[in-house]
Amino acid sequence: MRERPFGRSSLSSLLARVVVPGMATILATLGPESAGSAFGATTSTPFQLAYVSGTSGPASGGTAINLVGNAFSPSATVTIGGVGAGGVVTSTTLIKATSPGLAAGALYDVIVNNGGPASVIPKGWFSDFGDVAQASPYHAPVETIIRDGITAGCGGGNYCPSSSITRAQMAVFLLRAEHGPAYVPPPATGTIFGDVHIGDFAADWIEQLYAEGITGGCQAGSPPNYCPSSSVLRGQMAVFLLKIYHGTGYAPPAATGVFSDVPVSSPFAPWVEELARLYVTTGCGGTQYCPSSSVTRGQMAVFLAKTFHRPEATRLLEQATWGPTDSDISAVLGQGVLPWLAAQHQATASLFPAQNLVPSGVPSGCGDGTGANPPNCRRDNYSTYPLYTTFFRNALYQPDQLRQRVFFALHKLDVVSTNTITQPAQVIPYLNILYSNALGSYSDILNNLTLNPAMGDFLNMDSSTKGNPNENYAREIMQLFSIGTVLLNQDGTTQNDPISSLPLPSYDQSVIDNMKLVFTGWYIPQVSVPPLAGDTGEQAPDYISPMTLKAVQHDTTEKDLFVQDVGGAQPFLPNQNGDGTPTIIPAGQTGDQDLTAALNALFNHPNVGPYLSRELIHSLVTSNPSAGYIERVAGFFNDNGSGTRGSLWAVVKAILLDPEARVDSGDPNFGKLKDPAQYELGILRAFNAQSANRSTQSDGALSTCTNCTRDQGQEIFKPSTVFSYYPQAFLAPPASAGLLGPEFGIMDASTSLKRANFVNTVVFATFGVSCSVSSCYQPNGTSIDFTELQQLAPNSANLVDRLNRLLLHGTMSDNMRSSIVTAVEAVSPSTDTLKRARQALYLVATSSQYQVQR
Repeated sequence: MRERPFGRSSLSSLLARVVVPGMATILATLGPESAGSAFGATTSTPFQLAYVSGTSGPASGGTAINLVGNAFSPSATVTIGGVGAGGVVTSTTLIKATSPGLAAGALYDVIVNNGGPASVIPKGWFSDFGDVAQASPYHAPVETIIRDGITAGCGGGNYCPSSSITRAQMAVFLLRAEHGPAYVPPPATGTIFGDVHIGDFAADWIEQLYAEGITGGCQAGSPPNYCPSSSVLRGQMAVFLLKIYHGTGYAPPAATGVFSDVPVSSPFAPWVEELARLYVTTGCGGTQYCPSSSVTRGQMAVFLAKTFHRPEATRLLEQATWGPTDSDISAVLGQGVLPWLAAQHQATASLFPAQNLVPSGVPSGCGDGTGANPPNCRRDNYSTYPLYTTFFRNALYQPDQLRQRVFFALHKLDVVSTNTITQPAQVIPYLNILYSNALGSYSDILNNLTLNPAMGDFLNMDSSTKGNPNENYAREIMQLFSIGTVLLNQDGTTQNDPISSLPLPSYDQSVIDNMKLVFTGWYIPQVSVPPLAGDTGEQAPDYISPMTLKAVQHDTTEKDLFVQDVGGAQPFLPNQNGDGTPTIIPAGQTGDQDLTAALNALFNHPNVGPYLSRELIHSLVTSNPSAGYIERVAGFFNDNGSGTRGSLWAVVKAILLDPEARVDSGDPNFGKLKDPAQYELGILRAFNAQSANRSTQSDGALSTCTNCTRDQGQEIFKPSTVFSYYPQAFLAPPASAGLLGPEFGIMDASTSLKRANFVNTVVFATFGVSCSVSSCYQPNGTSIDFTELQQLAPNSANLVDRLNRLLLHGTMSDNMRSSIVTAVEAVSPSTDTLKRARQALYLVATSSQYQVQR
């Protein structure tokens, strides 16, 4: 089996002291790194080639690839398989290269020579087989099993995806998938099978397959036969795969009749249906599985990749979605990481539906509940209900999962709170700015947010005039939205005063005083709104259009931003090392000209890349990234590889492709505490959340219900201050350890208990319907599906292993597994499969190991 348990992380251990106690990689290019000394670069991180973005291409060459690392010299060179790759060093963290022509169907080392030291990714490049093109549905799985060392193809640079696989070949494939490419089975004895003799092809492997209890042969006898030259049938393949993957003690749930050509009476039916349940296969077409058809080499690659690489795909989905599902795991493994990311980039954005502006005061006829006219008038127009229910429904059901995760990370950074802006129609344009641009340009976010009325109201820019300038937005756009409070190196480390050794500030009050003058003169005009509930219509502030400039209220004096002050005491140049340019906005300009100049100065400040990259890494991957990781990601903010600055798509890809995200190193400081939204959604998505009666979708009312995100300290879209739901720099307890743990800022005895209570409700009951003529804030309710867990429940070990794989990507500790198996077996009566399933899920979901994303 590929899963291996890791010891409990430090963050998990910290959480365990806080909460109430409960009852070959996907990117195989991420190989060992060779360290070297810095060469010609101002960086605190050593020279290294970290990873290659793009791992295979046609044997003829010509594929554009990115080599990502740290401290690349301008004269660095690239070779792939010993052949020059035409590398162009575009920055200290990125080399653009072109793959050379190489023999097909082979793996080659990728090397960067940095003018002395060299860094290598062994077998980092695969020269595609001649008969498995990039567009083939078999391409990603075939590349995966080649990197696993399972096969070298069929010869002549080909893989032969349409050829049948023999039972002898299958023995080799399966045991290498289980034990790794270096595995050598014991020598054959020639006494196990009548038709397998010493010296026969794969005789050692066939006898080992028998020794492990995977097969008893194809024909009974004394001795039995194995039929090594016969083709493997699809029905047989299901049994072989799952016995290797789960272990010989595994017994799949009883068949229910998923495929029309696999009756429940077939001995293969339970195994075939388990493969379908895991989305390893969807059959051979229509409602059929074709159990008697031969398995082709292409199909075998898919079966192996989707079965044995589930932990890596699950871990990626923990970082890039609101929680792994079997169908998404299958999609990642079938497409490959880069194509899956590309599909997420292209997925239609599930925006928040626009709403009409409504009168500022609630009309007397606008009531609550289904009896109101219109129904639920106050709920839908004067409460945050439409916002958080849309958020949760999108997270549960919409496919643009990556955009949603990035959107929420940006919302936590660029805050508008419904504490202040209460009408949904007023908040939706702000949310959609972040949503539309979550994989777009950060420059567009800064520009659009600045003139967004909800932001203008929240941080008082809408009332800032030249006679009474307000500093709130000027301060927060610097402190929180763009550059942070101290000067940063590109790897996120601070630039320190050479005398005091204290971090140098990125601005002071004088900068705020100049910046606030830029944001004077904009206001939110009044517009007519349509009748809502029997009223005749009236005026209300226009929160849909960008704010309007009143030129006479804009300050037109000179604004000195990032410049040396007159006394020379504080070097507020953008960076002490000379990066960036001073910004003096001349007098006499229009408000729009001043605004453009100031926002350009912020967007181009050298701090933005490392600051934003660090915060997005915190939200998606880990609270304590290395300096090298931050620097590599910041490099893509500064230049996406095509000369464009501020591409969030390039930043997000760099975050997720980086070896610190993809390779589970076992570092005890790696990971992050899941915030309440991620915690709840991960459980709900894993078990197909629907309405309370399972007839339709959940209503998404999962923010203000008892024990939901509000009670856990995170009412969605209602952070308590502009500093978000929890402080960026909060230290996980004990603070003396120096480990960042922002989400611990809302973790205390009360909220940790609410987490357990949430799980208790969703596992042992439902979030039921609460809807009447007077109040309707939970019209559908929410429940999860226990069908599969109940089917597994008779075997407690199988049940717990399933939860381990889906919820913990196979990292459950041995002690935790043993304790939960014991607890499940103690359930009485033992035939109560629902109670056993609930017991197991509750214990896993409330554990510290699940609450920390690793």
